[in-house]
Amino acid sequence: MTAAAVVDDLVRQLGIVAIVPTGNSRPADYMPTIDESATHSYPEILNGDGRSGLLDPGSSLLSLTVGGVTDAVASGGQSGRETLGRLPMGQPGWPSPITRRGPGPGDAIKPEVVEGAGTLGVEHGHLVSNDPELGVVGARAKSGGLLSWDVGTSFAVPLVSRVAAAIAARFPDFTAELIRALVLLSASRIEFADNFEGGRADCLKAERSLLGYGRPSIARAIESSSHRAILVANDVVPINGVHIYEIPVPSTFMETGGERGIDISLAYSPPTRVRRLDYMASRMEFHLVKGLPVEEVVRVFAEVQGEDLDDESEGDGTRPTTPSQLGSHLVKLEPGTEARSRGANQLGRRAFRKRLDPERDSPMFLVVRNVNRWDDDGATQPYSLAVSLWRDEQQAELHAELEAQLEAVAELPVEIEIEV
Repeated sequence: MTAAAVVDDLVRQLGIVAIVPTGNSRPADYMPTIDESATHSYPEILNGDGRSGLLDPGSSLLSLTVGGVTDAVASGGQSGRETLGRLPMGQPGWPSPITRRGPGPGDAIKPEVVEGAGTLGVEHGHLVSNDPELGVVGARAKSGGLLSWDVGTSFAVPLVSRVAAAIAARFPDFTAELIRALVLLSASRIEFADNFEGGRADCLKAERSLLGYGRPSIARAIESSSHRAILVANDVVPINGVHIYEIPVPSTFMETGGERGIDISLAYSPPTRVRRLDYMASRMEFHLVKGLPVEEVVRVFAEVQGEDLDDESEGDGTRPTTPSQLGSHLVKLEPGTEARSRGANQLGRRAFRKRLDPERDSPMFLVVRNVNRWDDDGATQPYSLAVSLWRDEQQAELHAELEAQLEAVAELPVEIEIEV
């Protein structure tokens, strides 16, 4: 049994949050030449190298896997030595040259999040790994001082762990799945797709394989603000079941000016089996639907069978009902359902640059589906949701309005439960 499978088993049995690194790569292994051009060409080469995939247990699906980014803006931490010829690999916010790429098993988005892991330098055609200016400062494990520095994704893990620990300290009753969901919800996307060549979809996929959903933040994980409200839910859905939540749409979403948006994260811990093509017993997904009465939403999802594959068809030539057939009533989230639902830690985002229309865009429902793979027919699956509604700081506040609508802004009750 792999270490990743052991981690997944422990996560499920003990109800813990596991945070693991992608493992480290060596630029000398994937870079054809080490020269000045390597300082900006390495991300695309790293992403395309077949030897730079996740190291065990980084492929654990029920854990949060952490990749590395660089924060260095210059080199030259060595005293008493001329370093004008030394260049750091990458720029602040770029993937670290020592990180590893996803995806995870079954093309799941891995790593989910990233943090500072340091970088390396290039000087006269050689890699430099002994420059403190390029590393990550942390507690010293050996005697002789309180602090030390190094480079590696293992140094990014504690920075993400402290976000999870802050959530647990602030909300001690929250489940491990809800802590994972809030860590994801706090992640700010690192926009790196423009640094890759190819179509937009391929570039975004490459960005996710190195940077996941982005960089998490303690403040965004544990606090709402006047312009950003967090809603959470814990529930248990039956196999092939559907839960429908109504999302309150604040009035400022209907006003002109600025941006507004919604971020949704989901985390669950299904049974896993190493010796199966489908590693997880079930596959959960979520959809955001707008401008339809709840009765119509229930009707559509009661008829949905299997997974939402656009090219699926019945033997008689008819096509089964799928969420995509909702057309403009289905809000497109980034990344799409097919990409994010391959993992046990999911995040979907949507920013609206134009005001919403009260007639066309409300009410709004969040639909959660649990699609069976190989679990028992009578099985159930616990899961956690976290939703943030946000608005530009220069626009009208939304938190007070939502607080007036809900008994507690942090609680999002399930409205409808159906089994298909």
